[in-house]
Amino acid sequence: MILASWRDLLWRRKRFAIALVATALVFSMSLVMSGVSQSFPREINHVVSAIGGQSYLAASGEAGPFTSTTVLADTKAPHAAPLMFWSAAVHLKGSIKQVGLIGLPAGWRLPLVRGSEAERGGQVVADESSGLKVGQLLKLGTNHYSIVGLMRGRTIFGGQPVIVLTTRDAQLQLAGGAPITRAFVERTTPPGPPPAGLTRFSPAGASADLERPMKTATGSLAMVEVLLLAPLFPIPVTIPAGASATLLALAVVIGVVASLAGLRRTVTVDPAAAFGGR
Repeated sequence: MILASWRDLLWRRKRFAIALVATALVFSMSLVMSGVSQSFPREINHVVSAIGGQSYLAASGEAGPFTSTTVLADTKAPHAAPLMFWSAAVHLKGSIKQVGLIGLPAGWRLPLVRGSEAERGGQVVADESSGLKVGQLLKLGTNHYSIVGLMRGRTIFGGQPVIVLTTRDAQLQLAGGAPITRAFVERTTPPGPPPAGLTRFSPAGASADLERPMKTATGSLAMVEVLLLAPLFPIPVTIPAGASATLLALAVVIGVVASLAGLRRTVTVDPAAAFGGR
């Protein structure tokens, strides 16, 4: 039977090679699709984790601290730190690149891989995917900022690097220096309710809010198909263990079905012909 199967395989070797390549391609696409789907929320969680808040505050009625449009006085929550977020296109290494900008108090602790925190105005911390180096200058609008620290793996919206400014510089960029904010971050959540007019969000709630602009993209198979044609992904692709287990089970099922099909072919072969008889 083994010899018969081997002869049958040699006879159909072209078909076998084509089927093998096609199956491998389908399996690879399944893994990549699952990995890309998991990577978008994962990078958002990394950014929220880098900020390090135990809770977040935004105006009551807003969806969350990152998409809030309500302007607040930066003294409305005295125990909390003002948090400002926006996205902008900046010139990086001779090209225009979209980045996520976050305003936090001077000296705010961040997970740095190089350099130091922004201790005063005119200093910023950037993700290393921006291509910026410690000591270089970054132009935002008409202002120039010195890169004093670098983070790693802190991107949003499919690979946009995050850049952190001081609260004062963020206010100068967005509001001409007015003492305002759109949200607050609490390093430690105090007991009791939040200040009047504010709603408290957990880190998970803050992540969900920051991820909201990507909901349509993450549900789009067309986007995944485009990514599959690219030689490199702009974000790390995370393949969950569940996807690998599912793929293994699927491979076993396909293998069993293929074996049964081969067995059906084998039992119809004349034994004399299979062993070289005439």
